[in-house]
Amino acid sequence: MKITGLLTGLVLLLLAGCGNRGVPGIDEYAWTMTSVLTMADGQVIACGEKQSSSYENARKIELVCTAEDGTLTLTDQTNNQTYAGTYQLSEKNQEAAMYTVSVSGLKGLGIAAMTEYLDGSKDPTFILNLGGYMVYFLAE
Repeated sequence: MKITGLLTGLVLLLLAGCGNRGVPGIDEYAWTMTSVLTMADGQVIACGEKQSSSYENARKIELVCTAEDGTLTLTDQTNNQTYAGTYQLSEKNQEAAMYTVSVSGLKGLGIAAMTEYLDGSKDPTFILNLGGYMVYFLAE
């Protein structure tokens, strides 16, 4: 339970750092996975190639997420697998857009926001909470 609270706090902290440059919609970008964490213990179990030096024990996966007209597609380019699902905007404010999502029978939550870094730069970010995992994506 502590890990769930910690991860929820991390998401809120991420969103607190979001700027007002505009909330990205998940259908505005192709999203590249940066990391996958388990909700059970917060361990990074998979990561993208760019993050591989930070997470040496994590599995390296190239996962891309796209969204269009209510259809969410996750393409695992490492294993040549595609997973289809749905998304629907559930709430939007000045800092984030929240979506209900369903992929392969699993229901979850997606959050799109601008992440602001210490140097002042910003990136569109999409976080998917699905099936006991949190998947972090950056816009391509």
